[in-house]
Amino acid sequence: MELLPNNPYLLALAILTLLNAGLVALLAFWFWRYQKKQRALLAGEEVANLEDLVLKHKKLLSSHNKNLRELGQILEELVEKNKLNIQKAGLVRFSPFAETGGNMSFSLALLDGQNNGIVISSLPSREGPRIYAKPVEHGQSKYQLMDEERQAIEQANQKSNIKIQN
Repeated sequence: MELLPNNPYLLALAILTLLNAGLVALLAFWFWRYQKKQRALLAGEEVANLEDLVLKHKKLLSSHNKNLRELGQILEELVEKNKLNIQKAGLVRFSPFAETGGNMSFSLALLDGQNNGIVISSLPSREGPRIYAKPVEHGQSKYQLMDEERQAIEQANQKSNIKIQN
């Protein structure tokens, strides 16, 4: 004990040793926390360290990106093909003659995404109903259209669902 108060170098060395021991304890605690977090990250994984885990996930991400690109191309093809499907319809019911009632006649327009399709009309006659079909290209027909057929085409262009107009 008498050496410490008399020798300032030993006192400084003792203080530095205590500080060093404190720093070692602090570093050990931080290292223990780091290892705990690393074990939690690696739990359930078939890799030995974080580097292998990152590489594994990088490969997985690359695979997912490739799949997303392929799905994007498929979606673009489906959207393009869908333009040829019937997307719009318009239905107009009417009575062609003043003496008949009940709106038993109709004009039905069925159009795709480019306004191409067909308009079908049914008209009564003494021999039975007559059904007419006229092609539609870009919302127009090269055949003469009745007012109700034009209304059905306009209605199809306004909405993509069937709406009955009396």
